[in-house]
Amino acid sequence: MLTASSYGAIDSTQYEESIEILSPKSETTEASMSKGYFSISKLILSTSAVIIVVMLAFAGMSTKYSTFSSVVAPNLKVNGDNVVTFTLYRDGYSPILDFAKSEATALNYAFLDDYIGVIEPYVSNYLMIKSGSSESASYYTYTATSSDSSTTYSASYYPSDSSKTTALTIGCSAFDAYTLTVYEFSADDLLLSTSTGSFVCMYVRREFRSLTDTDLSDFMDAMATLWDVGTEEGVALYGDSYISGEDLLNLHYFQSSWPDSDHSHEGKGFVSSHVVMTNMLETSLQLVDSAVTVPYWDFTIEKATGVEVYDSPMFQATSFGSITAKSSWNYSTSNILEGKISDGRFADLTISNNSKYLEFRNGYGLMRSPWESNPSPYITRYTSTTTSLPACSDHYDSLNKNRLVDFLGFIQVSPHANTHMITAGRFGCELMDQFEDAGYLTSASSACSHFTLKQKFWYRYKYLELYDDCYVIDEDYSNPDNFVCGYTCYETDSGIETFYALFDDYYSDNITTTGKEAIRQFFCGGDGHKIIVGDMFVSSSAGDPSFWPIHGTLERLYHVKMLVGGFTDDTYAYEYPTEMSDVCTFYECYEYSTGEYGNYSSCCDGHYEDDKLFNYADNDRTTYIGPSNIETLKSTDASSSSYSMNYVYDSFSWAHCSDNSSSDIDALLAEYITVNYGVELPKM
Repeated sequence: MLTASSYGAIDSTQYEESIEILSPKSETTEASMSKGYFSISKLILSTSAVIIVVMLAFAGMSTKYSTFSSVVAPNLKVNGDNVVTFTLYRDGYSPILDFAKSEATALNYAFLDDYIGVIEPYVSNYLMIKSGSSESASYYTYTATSSDSSTTYSASYYPSDSSKTTALTIGCSAFDAYTLTVYEFSADDLLLSTSTGSFVCMYVRREFRSLTDTDLSDFMDAMATLWDVGTEEGVALYGDSYISGEDLLNLHYFQSSWPDSDHSHEGKGFVSSHVVMTNMLETSLQLVDSAVTVPYWDFTIEKATGVEVYDSPMFQATSFGSITAKSSWNYSTSNILEGKISDGRFADLTISNNSKYLEFRNGYGLMRSPWESNPSPYITRYTSTTTSLPACSDHYDSLNKNRLVDFLGFIQVSPHANTHMITAGRFGCELMDQFEDAGYLTSASSACSHFTLKQKFWYRYKYLELYDDCYVIDEDYSNPDNFVCGYTCYETDSGIETFYALFDDYYSDNITTTGKEAIRQFFCGGDGHKIIVGDMFVSSSAGDPSFWPIHGTLERLYHVKMLVGGFTDDTYAYEYPTEMSDVCTFYECYEYSTGEYGNYSSCCDGHYEDDKLFNYADNDRTTYIGPSNIETLKSTDASSSSYSMNYVYDSFSWAHCSDNSSSDIDALLAEYITVNYGVELPKM
C-alpha cells in the first residue's frame, strides 16, 4: 500500500485540517476588479463631472476552436498509479470546463485552453472527481496556490460524508491563475496519489432561469440596491465605481434621445455600446455584492417552449415583478397607471424627472423620449399577448451572417427588438377605430402599431413634435381628457403631403383627401398623443430593471460566432459618404448643431469603429467615456487568447432550438466547425 513517503515530502500546510478561505461577502477592493476588460479603476464624482477610467486589454480578431480528445486534461499532472481527473464546480451548477462535453457545449474560450477549470470568485467552489479514483479512496484534500505562490487555500471532499466536505472560497480577481493540487487518501489516511492542474478565476454569466434561488435572490437584492441608492450615496457606501440605476438610465437616455439620430441603436455600435453599459452595471453590482454577475435572458426559450412572457421567470414577484398581459390596453377597460410594476422589489417604481437634458426634454418633463407622450409617473409595461418574443430562427439567422457589419446590423432587429416591444406594449389604440369605422383605414390596430413603431423616426424627420408644456389636470390619470398635450406638425403643402404618405400601407382603396386629413388632424393637435407605449421600447427602457439581462444574450451570440470561425469579412471601416449604410440606418439627418438636413458624418456618431459612449454625466456629446466600438469587439472576442472580459458565458448550447432543422443552432455550429476547422464536435 502506498504511503505519504512514497511521493516524497509534502508540505503539511497544503492539506492540514484547518481550512483557509475568504468569505463570499469579503470587502471588495478596486484591485479585485483590476484584471478584466471592463474594470473601472476609478470613477471621480464632482459637481460637474463623472470621469470613468477604463482599463483595457485589447484582443486580436483571430479565430480558434478548441476540442479535447485526451482522457487527461491539459496541464494535469499526476503522481502515483492512478490518473485522477478533477475539476471544480459551483453548488447548483455544472462545471464550466467539462471534458465529457456534448456537441453543443464543446466550444471553449481560447484563453481557457491553458486551464482545466474555473474558480468563481467569492463563492463556494467544490471539488468534483471525474475519473481515475482508487478503489480504496476514501477522501480528498486539495489546495489552490496562487501563481506567485504567495497564498494557498485549502479544502476537502468526502464522497461518503458531505458533512465533512468543505468548499474553496477565494476573493480572487478575473484571470488570476491558481495551481490546484488534489491529494487522494484511503480511509486509514494513507496518501494514494496526488494530481495537479491549472485553474483560472473568472466570473460566470448564466441563463436567468438556471440561477439557484439563493443566487437569484442575491442578484435581485443587488439590483434593488442600485435602484434605491443614488450615485453620490453609493460611492460613499460602496466605492468610486458605483453607478445608480438612475444614472444608468441617464447613460442610455443620453445616447438615444438626440433629435438628429439614435447614437446607440440603429447602427453598428449597438452591440458594443450595450456590452459596455451592461458591464458598467455589473461593476456597480459587484461593489454591492462581490459574488454576483448579470445573468442573461435567452428569451428564445420562452418562444420555443410555448411559455408566455407573463409566465416567464423574468417577470415574477421574486424577480423583476409580475406583469399583466392583455390582447389590448384600452381606455374603456383600463387605466394607464395599471401598467406599473405591481409587486416585488420594484413595485411602484417611478420614472425620473428630466431636469438634466433639457435640449430633448419630454413634454411631461419625464426622463422619457422627447417624442413619447406617456404621462404616467411610473415605469410602465403595457404587455401585449399579440406580440411574440424572438425565435430560435432569428438567432440562427444572425449566426449565418458572414460580414461583421451585417451581423451587427441584423442582431439588433428581429433577434432582439421584439423583446422590448412585447414588454413595453401600447395603450389606447382603440382611439383609431373611428377611422376604420369611417372606411379610411383597412386596419386601425395595424395603423396604430405602425405609428408607435415609427414615432421616433417621425420625430427625427420633424413630421411631428410633442408639445413642451404637457400636464395632467389635477394629476387625475383615470380620464384621458385630463391629459393636456399634443403634437405639432408641419403645415406646409409638402409637410402635409409627407404626413399623408406615412399611412399609405393602411389606407382603404377608396380613401379620400378628407379621410387622410382627418387622420392627420388626429395626430396634429388632436388626440393622437393619447396613444402611448410602455418604457421598454423607448429611451427610458434602461429605467426598467428587466432591461439589463437582455443584451448579454446578444453578446453570447457574438462569442459563439467568433468561436466557430468568425466572419469572412470583419471590416468595420467605411468610406464617407458612400458606405454610410454600413455604419448606421439613418445616415441622413438634421445635423444637430446647424439643423440642416443632409448626409452628415455626425448622423452616425456612436456607430463608427472608433466611437465611444457620449459623456452623459457632463451632458456633453463631444467628450466620451469607455472603450471604442472596435476595442470592445476585440476585447470580447472569445476566440482570441487575449480575451479580456471579467466573465465567461456558462455554455454555448441551444438544445431548445433542435426541433426544427431550419433553426437548429447547435447543428449550425457543428457545421461551421466542420467547414472551418475540418473537425467534428465530440459526441456524447
